[in-house]
Amino acid sequence: MSVTMPALPQVHTVRDQRVAQSRVARWYNDTWLLSVILLAAALSTVAMYYVMKNHLALLFVDAHAHLQIARRVFDSQATGLAQLGGIWLPLPHVVMFPFIMFDSLWSTGLAGAIPAGIAYVIASGQIFAMTRRLTQDAAASFVAALIFMTNPNILYMQSTPLSELILIATLTTSCYFFIKWVQSDQVVDLVAAGFSTFLATLARYDGWSLYIILLFAIVVIGLQKRYAISKIWGTLLVFGSAGGFGIALWFIWNAALFGDALYFQRSIYSSQAQQLQYINANVDPAYHNIGQAFRHYTVLSVQTAGPILCVLAVLGMIAFLVRKKFSPEALAALTLWVPFVFYVVALYTGQAIIFTYDATPKSFLAPIPLYNVRYGVMIIAPVAVFAGALVARFNIGKLILLWAVGVQVYLIATGGIITLQEGEFGVSCYHFSSVPAFFATHYNGGLIMNDPFFNQQDFSNVPIPLKALVTQSTPAKWEQAITNPSSVVDWVIARPGDLVSQNLQLQSDAFTSKFAMAYQDPVTNVTVYLRKGAPYVQDRAIDQSLLTNYNDQCIRRNLN
Repeated sequence: MSVTMPALPQVHTVRDQRVAQSRVARWYNDTWLLSVILLAAALSTVAMYYVMKNHLALLFVDAHAHLQIARRVFDSQATGLAQLGGIWLPLPHVVMFPFIMFDSLWSTGLAGAIPAGIAYVIASGQIFAMTRRLTQDAAASFVAALIFMTNPNILYMQSTPLSELILIATLTTSCYFFIKWVQSDQVVDLVAAGFSTFLATLARYDGWSLYIILLFAIVVIGLQKRYAISKIWGTLLVFGSAGGFGIALWFIWNAALFGDALYFQRSIYSSQAQQLQYINANVDPAYHNIGQAFRHYTVLSVQTAGPILCVLAVLGMIAFLVRKKFSPEALAALTLWVPFVFYVVALYTGQAIIFTYDATPKSFLAPIPLYNVRYGVMIIAPVAVFAGALVARFNIGKLILLWAVGVQVYLIATGGIITLQEGEFGVSCYHFSSVPAFFATHYNGGLIMNDPFFNQQDFSNVPIPLKALVTQSTPAKWEQAITNPSSVVDWVIARPGDLVSQNLQLQSDAFTSKFAMAYQDPVTNVTVYLRKGAPYVQDRAIDQSLLTNYNDQCIRRNLN
């Protein structure tokens, strides 16, 4: 007699559903994590409202550039993903896609600030989860998350279209899953760490150093855990193929679009090329000076995170290592400090340059008081985690740390938010120009030639589509305009030293016979030329905020 068991599949299905439901229930019942997420969302909203209301989101020239890159994918002479270019990594622009086509979000900067704010919430949750996984202390982990969430520099940066928060979110997620993998030895956690690292490598080049360090850490941890060599190789293959896929894609992308896999490193628009002007002028004190490189980023870290919390974080790291004795878990946690190592190396090799108070010699500061100090926000995540780890299991310690957080936030907010100061009067400040306002009053169609890399002009508040611009991102028309501008464009925007001025003989008879000067900005010396006979509007009423939105915020102590 045979007995059938048709109910077995149903039993397994119901059981799986119950397991899934219990997992969801456990996530929603995690009061600590929910509190962190909700508080982070509230702080993000309040900070973003304040920044937008006071026209502070677009102080950085890079903020305008990030927005325009994302917008050009949908609005340009040659739409498509090729508009992402080959210098800045694509993820910070890709995450703007759902928002960038809304003109109000584009013009205010919210198209980039919203993804940065979401990244801020994600990073806050990951810092809490990571600290709790390392300490098993939810209260200490909550205070650690507060260190990150309430830092004024973080709150400002998450309200702008800049890329730092996108990297912090992907980096903290990578480190969280890497620590989880070390603890659980589950391949799903390793794959999650690899995918998060893949995103980090497409956010900023800092993520590439994270990938390399994690590969090295896998080998060391594998040896510590006495894995077989075959298992170490297998682990490297799983993580390496997932985490390194973005780097491989970027080489392929640059080779396909620009004929050089290292275009991002060797072109005239690269970070290396930009730093050369300072190196050649002998105004980069950290170049080939490891002491100055270490000093610069250490001082910047203290200025950004605050001296009280930095001291507590160092003590927390020492205590953690004493307790864990360089175990696999301790090594995994130390990967959080990758940004510190990255920037010290970048400063030493000339890939990056930082000017900041108290570190850069005074002879180098004039006339550039601040430059690239926003890189300091990368250190706040490890400071938060290890400061939280210091007070785990000590209730009085948590209260002291909570008090220190409040004091440090007050001191930073009243003493000067250094990232905001860089946007206000550092070299990275957007050079306000009345040129867009001129176009708002006189433009009546026609293509406009401009070099946005050396002469950034923000047309987001002006009723001019980006498809009206002829730039390096439209190479065919750009080359034709360089050779014979009157056959392509009606307008030419030129600034001394930009590629338009370098390639067109603006004072020659050939040019002046076809174009006449229509306007010159008295501050930036940006000049607008109009093709003779081209139509234009004599005078059109405009919103005067075009002239004042950023002029009052940007104190011109920059280099022109």
